[in-house]
Amino acid sequence: MKDYSGYLICSDFDGTLSFGQINEKNIVAIKDFMKYGGKFTLCTDRRGEDIVRHSLLPFKLNAPMIGLTGSQIYDTQENRVVEAHCLDNSWIELVDELAEKIKYNQVIEIVGNVNVYKFHASNKEEKKRVVEAAMCETIYKITGYTDYKGDAYIVPGLEDICYGRYSATSNGPATYEVTALGIDKGYSAHRNID
Repeated sequence: MKDYSGYLICSDFDGTLSFGQINEKNIVAIKDFMKYGGKFTLCTDRRGEDIVRHSLLPFKLNAPMIGLTGSQIYDTQENRVVEAHCLDNSWIELVDELAEKIKYNQVIEIVGNVNVYKFHASNKEEKKRVVEAAMCETIYKITGYTDYKGDAYIVPGLEDICYGRYSATSNGPATYEVTALGIDKGYSAHRNID
């Protein structure tokens, strides 16, 4: 008899579990894993609320979802945030530094508890309007999309900006995500083991 008790699988969503849809064989395997005691959840940059609202899964997660690059742990059964790790008010200075010190054309997203605010880093007026609008929300993370095409895994300059103050992650050299110090998908996955 199969017994997956004590095992937790965390899967990214976009481009990992789903490529526009989830493969039927994967759905069967995940349901089987959960049926025999395994815990399965997502570990994604999406919000838990969005996964639930858009009914993106053909099965129910049986462990809290890790969302917003680890900044949110979301219970999809109860439809509520059970843990949030947001940026403190220094996110405003962080956005200024990212816009000024990252020497590549970029779009910056400020991800709040309700909305996502975007601006082109080179447009100071647009940046000012967007930052002012975002100030009414709690901010989970900052995401950047650049035109960097070099060999470094993470866009040059980002580590210098974040070192000792924030966590910086990347899924490729041209994009980055900045979260509160010590907060990432791995941290939140570990929290899910408890």
